[in-house]
Amino acid sequence: MGLPVTVNGKVYERTADVIEPTHANFISREDFLHFLREHAEAALRVARQLDETYHSAIADMRTVGSRIPQVKS
Repeated sequence: MGLPVTVNGKVYERTADVIEPTHANFISREDFLHFLREHAEAALRVARQLDETYHSAIADMRTVGSRIPQVKS
């Protein structure tokens, strides 16, 4: 589940719960990567999405970090 995990091939260690009946589709990692190799525009969009996800995570960490009281030596 999720673009970063699909691209980097690592195991996704989370689960998801739904509050109403849901239908989920699945594309194998190999098929998705093959699609990206064949469609450059889609690969660029994936790269942009990964960049946005990365920068959003960094911004979140900075926000959380700014709320933690600093310990004085």
